Amino acid sequence: MGITFACRELDIDEIIRCGLNLSKSEMKIFKESLKESNISSNNMAKRLNLDRTTIQKGLGKLLEKGLIRRVQMNRDNGGYEYRYQSMSKEDTRNKVKEIASEWFKMVEVGLEKWTI
Repeated sequence: MGITFACRELDIDEIIRCGLNLSKSEMKIFKESLKESNISSNNMAKRLNLDRTTIQKGLGKLLEKGLIRRVQMNRDNGGYEYRYQSMSKEDTRNKVKEIASEWFKMVEVGLEKWTI
């Protein structure tokens, strides 16, 4: 679904990416975390064909923004591995709706104050 704004069509992924203030690689990582819960950075790097360092930086940014959480998984033979879980798709929708609503309110205020 595309939305035309400012003489340009935006697809919903662009709107979500922009609303959540994500880079293109962060958006890829976030979408992958929505597809599979409890994914490791190694598995994500393989699936997305991105360098593990890029994945780890992206996961760090997503953690900072509260879009994913990190869970420590203990291994049977000792040691542990971090796995990542995204917020639910429904929570993501609600967050983007809230951001879009706030943006629209700012546009309305700006239009009311607009003078020629």
